[in-house]
Amino acid sequence: MLILCSMFYACDQRNEPVEEAKKNVMKYSEVDSYMALTNHFDQEDNYYEILPYALKMQEQGLGHYEFYHSYLKIAFENKFDSKNILRLKKPEREFLIYMLEKGLKAEEISCKEALIQYYRNGWGVPKDIKKADSIYKSFGYPDTYIPNDK
Repeated sequence: MLILCSMFYACDQRNEPVEEAKKNVMKYSEVDSYMALTNHFDQEDNYYEILPYALKMQEQGLGHYEFYHSYLKIAFENKFDSKNILRLKKPEREFLIYMLEKGLKAEEISCKEALIQYYRNGWGVPKDIKKADSIYKSFGYPDTYIPNDK
């Protein structure tokens, strides 16, 4: 019985920083707490838990990519593949593209990378090489994007 009690106490103590980070994100949109949560949920493979915090952190210009990435993982049995956006229903697909576009405006690099791929290949959006190149150049690179998968 003593062992069981000490195990529960240890688990409760381990969760205190996570619970504190959750509170700090929701109450104060605290960036450091959000980063701690994303690391925690990545390690735990609890992608569904980051969604409300990713939405909240958009006030700070963060969370767009995490929302998109987690949503696709949840929708496809914890497996992320950017092409899976094509398998979503149109409203879901449009919402995720919208999230990436918001992240692009907020200068989230991962959103830029995803949108380059989507516009270059026409996945979930009309194929638009010029738009893909424009996003690529927004990284500060002068040349046209050359995919490394070819």
